[in-house]
Amino acid sequence: MTTYQQALDDFAIIQLLQKLILVSPVHLESEERESLAASLIEQLSASLNGHLITEYIKS
Repeated sequence: MTTYQQALDDFAIIQLLQKLILVSPVHLESEERESLAASLIEQLSASLNGHLITEYIKS
């Protein structure tokens, strides 16, 4: 598993995307799903603080 795939799994991004796809009124292409996943990871990263990241890495 790549680091990218591991991050998607660790932060439940795949599950979130699956739920968004189910409730979305439009069909999302693969490229659009990838872009959405990247945006979600970026927002999550921006909201985390250093202490939380350190604790996660240690576990």
